[in-house]
Amino acid sequence: WPYAAVLLKSLASQCLQQDTVTWNAVISACAKGMVPSQGLGMLRGMQECAVRPDTTTFNSACAAAWNDWRLAVALFTKLLSCGLQHNSITFNTAISVSERGRNW
Repeated sequence: WPYAAVLLKSLASQCLQQDTVTWNAVISACAKGMVPSQGLGMLRGMQECAVRPDTTTFNSACAAAWNDWRLAVALFTKLLSCGLQHNSITFNTAISVSERGRNW
């Protein structure tokens, strides 16, 4: 995940466009690297840069929550409040987070 974050910063410094797909890839890398605070920080950073999140963004952020089922529920609520549609990945990720947090 650290390389993904560096690449994202590099895009900004070279005046290249950062889009939803780019941010999603970094958030997903944070989830896979099991660094939830970084993944959620990237979600905030994305919003600060006026890049609109999509369902994949919230799915990746939920995966980054790792075992914090309360956070997963909050992200699901945020997804809905943004007017986005959930999908099977959304539910599967939330279930996995709940299972890891032993809140099943």
